Amino acid sequence: MNLREQLKNPDSLGYIDIIIQNTLEIEGGFEELFSLFFDEEKDVAWRAGWACDKISRKHPELFTNTMRQKIVAAIPHEKHNGTLRALLSLMNNFEIPENISVELINKLFDWMISSKSDVSHQVLSMKILGKFCDLEPGLIPELLAYLENVNSQDYTPGFNSVKKKMINHLKNKSLKI
Repeated sequence: MNLREQLKNPDSLGYIDIIIQNTLEIEGGFEELFSLFFDEEKDVAWRAGWACDKISRKHPELFTNTMRQKIVAAIPHEKHNGTLRALLSLMNNFEIPENISVELINKLFDWMISSKSDVSHQVLSMKILGKFCDLEPGLIPELLAYLENVNSQDYTPGFNSVKKKMINHLKNKSLKI
């Protein structure tokens, strides 16, 4: 099986599910798929990322600490929308590491409130920041201030729904501190 070629030239709508099944059945297949997530060819990388994201929902134990650190380290520098969405989704699927860089936190805030960001980047950034507030309660007032000052008319109903839930979560969390 040439995994890179399959990701480069998909032959059906359900190709990702087939790739995932084949990858999980072959010794070393998952490691190869994960390495392709960081391929220079962006179509290969984002499709590998999409597959890794789907795998993480059912088999998070396959992702080593080294893999998780690589995901977190790649997020601030990723330019491709699909690959960034997969990286953010993966980070959201895992426990948030305690040693997140200030650069990443700043990027998450930027993506969350930028009208130029995809709604998936906005929402995933908000969710990750909310999870980080569970580790660092001192960040709650800042995240609350951002969310409460966002003009809802500038964002999608999906963003506004998650924002409302996040504000309630953060307010409840801050009452317990």
